[in-house]
Amino acid sequence: MDTKSDVCLTLWVSEDSRQSGIMLFLDEKIKLTLGCRAIEQKFIMSQAIVIKTVFLNKKGKVAKKETHKRCYYDVFPDIGLRMIEIPKSIFWMGSSPSEDVFVPQHEVNIESFSISQTPITESQWRFITRLPKEQLELYPHPNHQNRPYSCTLEVNHPVTKVSWLESLEFCARLSRYTGKQYRLPTEAEWEYACRGITIGQVTQSEWNEKYNVPFHFGETISEKYANYNTSETYADELKGEWLLALADVHKYKPNAFGLYGMHGNVCEWCLDIWHDDYNGAPNDGRVWHEGKEHLYEDILSNLAILLEYKSTSRILRGGSFISSPWQCCSEYRCNAHASVRVASVGFRVVSN
Repeated sequence: MDTKSDVCLTLWVSEDSRQSGIMLFLDEKIKLTLGCRAIEQKFIMSQAIVIKTVFLNKKGKVAKKETHKRCYYDVFPDIGLRMIEIPKSIFWMGSSPSEDVFVPQHEVNIESFSISQTPITESQWRFITRLPKEQLELYPHPNHQNRPYSCTLEVNHPVTKVSWLESLEFCARLSRYTGKQYRLPTEAEWEYACRGITIGQVTQSEWNEKYNVPFHFGETISEKYANYNTSETYADELKGEWLLALADVHKYKPNAFGLYGMHGNVCEWCLDIWHDDYNGAPNDGRVWHEGKEHLYEDILSNLAILLEYKSTSRILRGGSFISSPWQCCSEYRCNAHASVRVASVGFRVVSN
């Protein structure tokens, strides 16, 4: 059997199986004749999952529960990467006029995209580091750079100490391996995905009155639903026992899109260059880098050029295990130099 890492998975699917949603995974180059055509790819076709969410009141108590259905696909199983399909919609990005912090609040039309269900984990990172280099060397254990390659991984912990530049190298290698374009989320995509709300077009006042809550799980945050600095409070919830460490990416409940860890645990890189406010921000969810937007459409082909912007500052979102409740809000934004590695910073990936 061919053991090369960059070999396509051969998948045979009967027409009956396709209609019923059943997909069959086979090992590399193993073919099962079912009287139907072969499909070569490195991901399973879209399937559906059921998600149960909660909404917290200002005291941190569950005010209501909801059930949602979302579609996903799994990237080639040796990576263990699940991508959630996010529907197109319209939302109001940033702080409300009454808060006047991350302004101006503006309407954004988001096209559909897929985003990884969790931040990239140590095991997913390590798999990609085994693939051929595109432009940059990648440490197999950036969380523990002095540990040997054979050491034990915290496989379901988010990878951290990865710079924005290195996250692009990851995306480029993943793109070549799968034959599908991957990148970081834009800042608008990230906030929309975090909020987990698909309502269509509403007025700004209606958005702020009915839908603009600080967290996808409601009016405040709680140690039961996120990993953050629980010695501080956001509203009227109780303080908790501060974990002060990374947690498993599936430890807390997902949002209505089925995404885990959008508040706390690790801050996440976004694609955009830092701007102090939203004046002039795109209203279509695209990356914000004046005159250079086209470069981000194909990370693999344009990687060498993008890495030349190593002196820029890039967006961070979501807060981390050391962040205050306020820093974990859906609208909160900050930045860091593209080349820095921080123990509280990771990333997730997007594909159109």
